[in-house]
Amino acid sequence: GLRLAHPTDLHFGEAEADARAAALLADDVRAAAPDAIINSGDLTRRAEPAEFGQAWAFMNALGAPVLAVPGNHDIPPRDLWMRFFDPRQRWRRHLPSDAVQELALPGVSIIGLDTVRRAHWHLDWSAGGVSAQRLALLRGRLRNRAEARCLLVCHHPLRHPASLEWRRLPANTPTLMDLLREEGVEAVLSGHLHVTQVLRGPVGDPIQVITPSGLSARGSGRRGWSLITLLDGRFTIHAREFRDGAWTAGAVTSLSETPQGQTGPPAPM
Repeated sequence: GLRLAHPTDLHFGEAEADARAAALLADDVRAAAPDAIINSGDLTRRAEPAEFGQAWAFMNALGAPVLAVPGNHDIPPRDLWMRFFDPRQRWRRHLPSDAVQELALPGVSIIGLDTVRRAHWHLDWSAGGVSAQRLALLRGRLRNRAEARCLLVCHHPLRHPASLEWRRLPANTPTLMDLLREEGVEAVLSGHLHVTQVLRGPVGDPIQVITPSGLSARGSGRRGWSLITLLDGRFTIHAREFRDGAWTAGAVTSLSETPQGQTGPPAPM
């Protein structure tokens, strides 16, 4: 089977994201021996060059291929010229900035989608969205992906837990969800909300996996990351939690794939 490590929302530049915290997280991720590292954005606090340098050094030291997509904190909040005319300039120095990218592993294609937007007509510029152009790029990539089994990585969740339903979903989420259903995408891996959630929708919808920040307790008050294992049609999320100064095992959610490609009920643990 495959093992995917999903440490996200690292927010390098925040006081909590210091060298000791990063080293403890890196040790825990490496101990899981992942086949790939998935990061769904917010590598930085304010998209400063030094923050990106720290983030890339961290990711590069984990010892596995990396697929990372930007989060809303990864474009400059104050330099408006850069925000509007070249918002991913600093990201590009270390990581691919393609709006859609693919990491093909044996038996699964992992598709990264950039859902960050420079601005909105409303005041919550952090909410994200997907333009018609990005949807077209995503459709093409999904239809020509290397493997039938497919996961999507994007910063913004496409479904929110009940306690956070007041938060705006990314613009054009309904159209994006239609495409994911049509193309049989199994799960969406996201961050942004700083909570741990595995959300099931109607039959045919992808599972929404939301992973908290690996280094910042802001929001939920907890740090965490997810280890995802794919084995024999089973999709299992192993939550890792930071408690009392050490990383420890959290909840395990296991879901099975039915012959029709839909996700069956949670397996007893």
